[in-house]
Amino acid sequence: MSGIQDSQSSVSAQSASQLCGSRKRFQRSEMIGAKYGRWTVLADATTSETVRRPRSLCVCDCGKTAVVVNQNLRTGKSTSCGCLYNHGYCHTPTWKSWDSMLSRVRGAGQKVEHRSYIGVSICERWMTFTNFLADMGVRPKGTSIDRIDPFGNYEPSNCRWATTKQQSVNKKNSTYFTVEGENYHILDLCAKYGINRNTLYARVNRQKMTIEDALSKPVNKPRVKEQLQECLSRKKDKPGRLG
Repeated sequence: MSGIQDSQSSVSAQSASQLCGSRKRFQRSEMIGAKYGRWTVLADATTSETVRRPRSLCVCDCGKTAVVVNQNLRTGKSTSCGCLYNHGYCHTPTWKSWDSMLSRVRGAGQKVEHRSYIGVSICERWMTFTNFLADMGVRPKGTSIDRIDPFGNYEPSNCRWATTKQQSVNKKNSTYFTVEGENYHILDLCAKYGINRNTLYARVNRQKMTIEDALSKPVNKPRVKEQLQECLSRKKDKPGRLG
């Protein structure tokens, strides 16, 4: 009886291993034709010696072919044959912006600082740096990549090179007000009407004033010098302490 059970368990284990192997082969076949960075998968290159780390025969956009580990393709560890280094693009400000963009989106569900990028995707064309460079151009000094619609994706129609000031008013939590039928960021209104940001925010949110009344109400300028002079004069007029 025990011999029959042992034979059944060995058969089940063998069938399970065969099923697992067939699934892995199916996954490898699915990668054929897929694009990872500048790599395009041509064929499965896994052998009996490398079955634990499956490999694929790939061709780079520059025309060079190589055998690459599948895990490196999926994780983005390998994105090209190294031609970007040879072309002089690597570690330039434009390349760093592109590389940081990929890191933020890929790590959206893993790193706390990248959680705001959950649901954000990068268009397939920009998975290759040369396409990104052709669409965006060289990164101007003092700028970084910015999504015009902060709720949108990274794609040519929704991205620009912007300064830190431009990006500070283009966030998901930015405060906008409608004045005379037009939308204004709170900083733009403050600059236009000469009012402090905290003052305007307090009038609208704490005092429950309309935006029109909050902007039209005169701003009480601080009387720092006058108050200081009054304080000094009171000290002079105060009689001294008798000993």
